[in-house]
Amino acid sequence: MTLLNGLLALGALAFTVPLVIHLFFRSKFRVVPWGAMHLIDSVMRVNRRRIQLMNLLLLLLRCAIPILLAFCLARPVLTGFQSLPGDAPQTVVIAIDDSRSMAIASSDSTTSMQRAIAATDQLLDTLSRRDEVMIVRASRLDEVPGAMGAAAAKSKIAGMGTFAGPVDLGRMMRAATSAADHASHPQRRIVVVSDFQTHMVDDRSVQTVQQLGETLAAKTIAPVISFLNVADLSGGADSGASGLGNLSVEQVLSNSAAVVAGRDAYYSARIRNHGDAPRGDVRLVWSIDGKPLRPQSITVPPRSSATTRLTQAIEDAGVHRITVAIEHADALAADNERSIGVEVIDEIRVLIVDGEPSNRPLEGEADFVSVALSPFAFGGQDQPDAVSTRVVNEREATKAIEKETYDVLIFAGVKKPSQTLKRNVADFIASGGSLVVFDHDKLDAKTYAEPWTTSDGQQPSLVLPTVMGDFRTIGKEAKTESFPMGRRNASYSAWDLLGDDQSDLFRDVTVTGYRQLTLRSSDQTRPSDQSRNSRAQPSSTQSPSTQSPSTQSPSTQFDQTEPQPAQAKVLLSLANGDPLIVMSSGSAESLSERSSETATASRAGRVVQFAVPADATYSTFPLRAVYLPMLQQMILDLAGSRNPVTFDVGEPIAVDPSRAFKNLPDINASLSSLDFRVVLPDGTEQKPKWLNASAASSASLLLPATYQPGVYRLTANTDPSGQATDDTSESVLSTIRVVEVPAIESDARSVDEARLASVAELIGASVYSGGQDLVQDDQTRRFGREIWRWLLFALLALMVIELWLQQSLGTPQRAKQPAGTSSNSNDTQVMGASS
Repeated sequence: MTLLNGLLALGALAFTVPLVIHLFFRSKFRVVPWGAMHLIDSVMRVNRRRIQLMNLLLLLLRCAIPILLAFCLARPVLTGFQSLPGDAPQTVVIAIDDSRSMAIASSDSTTSMQRAIAATDQLLDTLSRRDEVMIVRASRLDEVPGAMGAAAAKSKIAGMGTFAGPVDLGRMMRAATSAADHASHPQRRIVVVSDFQTHMVDDRSVQTVQQLGETLAAKTIAPVISFLNVADLSGGADSGASGLGNLSVEQVLSNSAAVVAGRDAYYSARIRNHGDAPRGDVRLVWSIDGKPLRPQSITVPPRSSATTRLTQAIEDAGVHRITVAIEHADALAADNERSIGVEVIDEIRVLIVDGEPSNRPLEGEADFVSVALSPFAFGGQDQPDAVSTRVVNEREATKAIEKETYDVLIFAGVKKPSQTLKRNVADFIASGGSLVVFDHDKLDAKTYAEPWTTSDGQQPSLVLPTVMGDFRTIGKEAKTESFPMGRRNASYSAWDLLGDDQSDLFRDVTVTGYRQLTLRSSDQTRPSDQSRNSRAQPSSTQSPSTQSPSTQSPSTQFDQTEPQPAQAKVLLSLANGDPLIVMSSGSAESLSERSSETATASRAGRVVQFAVPADATYSTFPLRAVYLPMLQQMILDLAGSRNPVTFDVGEPIAVDPSRAFKNLPDINASLSSLDFRVVLPDGTEQKPKWLNASAASSASLLLPATYQPGVYRLTANTDPSGQATDDTSESVLSTIRVVEVPAIESDARSVDEARLASVAELIGASVYSGGQDLVQDDQTRRFGREIWRWLLFALLALMVIELWLQQSLGTPQRAKQPAGTSSNSNDTQVMGASS
């Protein structure tokens, strides 16, 4: 125990005053002999003993009163027999959740972020000027937080928005402990401020927290960790968005495989009701690039969803924003609107490599494919086709891929592609193009099985998704004339427009010969997952934003792993299970799986393998009505997925300027001659970085991170003088990318209190539900528990008891009256005994 005002404890010496008074002013009496004294001797002995005890107790009370008063003024503190930090300088790391769910309003109209600001203000008000504060934002865990004072920290927290996506508690804790490791003071505290949604404390996060707890337990000085839960739990764990009837636009989709300018495209949106009451006559408005269309009215059942659809043509090519908004007052207004980016193309350019050209109609390997993709051009009609095809032989294909831009490349019976052609195709796939391979009975399977290496050797090489076996045909002794057809893969949405009956779509197709394709297993050519996770990261001494293109090594831009087969799925198979059409997603990873330094402007393209030739030699595919829409929808799907234009908040945005800007001058001359800028949703501008700037043909513009949802407008100023700055100028080209918050942030369900407590126990943390409790616990931890209030209550009690004893001693005791005696005679006896 310690005393905050130790000098005032000397006031306890005042207990000597009543002691001295008692010793010097004791009652003095004179002994008078009296013959009848023996009659009251027993009574006097009893009274004397009682009076002595009462006087002694009164003396002790009078001595204790000044002692307790002195200790009250000295403010004693219980320390639990250990040294406390007291007012020693400390570092407070505040890890604050700034995800969208923190904007959900409770029943008293206050949001979780407002409660978080109020609670942190209470904590920061207790800090001294010697203390330092570090702020870790859930949306920017990769940033290195700087130290600041309490006033600056309050201002920074007060200005935070709620734009981030789902928060991983494990990553958040790692970022906070990493910041605490760089603190200036040995006394460190981590305060995690969040509404602790269910998805935030999943099993993976719990495992990370457990590992982190084991690491902290081994440290000599571990930080004190606190969880401050600012969620509104007045209505239980499911209160919040569900309790206040939140209605959200959960998803907006483009249901067309590709959106072609001037042609109808199909869109759908799903509206989710998170509340327990139905929502009827909700006004819904679709808009394109901010221009609203005709409003609709929908009804959404409780805790369910409703889907609305739109069919609309967009005349101009480029990236356009499709938005769905609902007009409904609820707990979270930010999720009443959702947008996606849609790339509208003039036409899809397809290069068909004919392995066996022929001058006779429909006898070349590529003839049926060319007619199916461009039927209006083949028929000589004026109506434009969505797909523009060019048929070349193998020798012409190498130059065509190098000099021209195509969306899809088709091999029609190419038996043995050259190494140069394979290298160009690998580059084409790595840049986002897609490849379709039609088989041939004389195809060299060994040549196709070898890796297709890119020209720079830095990109992962292309590996076909299947291992090619023998070409199988119907024997002479076969009981059937063809191989029976199986069913298509219902999960391939590009073929949904063909119909719902899976068995009848291809019932008229006969197959008399096909190549046996075996899906590659991951252990055949795929390296261990460690090669994927060992991707080079930016140096800790130099942030990504400060690295120039010239100083970035190739290893920071691309994976240098062994060839990897992509995840493949069978689109169509025979009745015996052998695949006829197999599609893969390419070998490179998507943007969501890459860091900002390894992000590419386009996802690696997909590969489709047909087990049958492109002509009608071994199958009647080209002769059936299903062939044209089947092939067209597949090509539209392959071309439409090349360039991602919609991102989740927090993801990097990478753009290939040669594809994003159709009228962009030749950038091979000089990258520095063009001024590229990104206009953020809040109107501020930022200059993007260059990725792989040394290779102009594959250079990409990168915005390392997106911290707020909305439209990001990328502009390119082609005016050499740099004077043209207006977006309406012909010298300024622009395109957009759309960033949105994942819909899971609208489903606000707080984690169970018992689960949160168990997670906190793994890391030695304490859980608080209010700022006042947090501050009181912090004061107790630093200074101990003050007990002067209890001493004050004891002092008041002693004073009351002292007064009662004083009154008791001053009142003479009456003897019991014998039966039948009068009160006057009794008074005389008592007085006589007293005298």
